[in-house]
Amino acid sequence: MLVAGAAAPRLATGGTPSFETPAVLISFVLLGKWLEARAKGRTSEAIRTLAALQPSTAVVVDVRGAMPPSDVGIRADDPAFAAFAAAAAGAEAELEVDTALLQEGDVLKVALGAES
Repeated sequence: MLVAGAAAPRLATGGTPSFETPAVLISFVLLGKWLEARAKGRTSEAIRTLAALQPSTAVVVDVRGAMPPSDVGIRADDPAFAAFAAAAAGAEAELEVDTALLQEGDVLKVALGAES
């Protein structure tokens, strides 16, 4: 009501509605559309910036030959297995591949300070 009182004083005091009511409503709708378009533009720009940060290649570590000791309590189908195997067995084989070829479950090596 405060915004309506500032934009159209007669509406706030209960006066007779006049032609300023549609003008105020249209102004609010246009303001909303402008704010939405501005937000979409900023979102698109942020997505493009993030996409530019994505590296084109990744280093995949092959840990298929490593098995944790049975007393540790990690099963081969446990997600912690891949991390354990990479740490315990050392890097058996490292292969640099295109990021489009990555699959769920791949173990990646990320170097300190690595950039795209």
